[in-house]
Amino acid sequence: MQCRSIKTIFSVLVVFAVFALITGCEAQDSSGFQGKAPPEIKAEEWINSEPLSLASLTGKIVVVEFWATWCPPCRQSIPHLIELSKQFKDKNV
Repeated sequence: MQCRSIKTIFSVLVVFAVFALITGCEAQDSSGFQGKAPPEIKAEEWINSEPLSLASLTGKIVVVEFWATWCPPCRQSIPHLIELSKQFKDKNV
C-alpha cells in the first residue's frame, strides 16, 4: 500500500513538473523595445558621471551594466568593462 501511494505522489509530481515546464516555455515576445524609445534610467547615484538622460546618448551604442558590490561575479566583471571602455572609447560606445 505504501509503495502505491509513493508511486501516486511521484506521478502527480511528474505531471506537475511537465505542466510547469510546458507553461514556462511558451514563445515570448522578443521584440521588447525594438524600434521604440527606451524608458529613462532613474538612478539616485551615478559613479564617475553626472546624471545622464538617454536622449543625450542618441546615436551612440549604450552598454548598461547593473551590478552590486556584494556580488563577487559582478566585481570580477569590472576590469573587463574598463577594458571595453578603453577599446571602444573613440567609436561612439
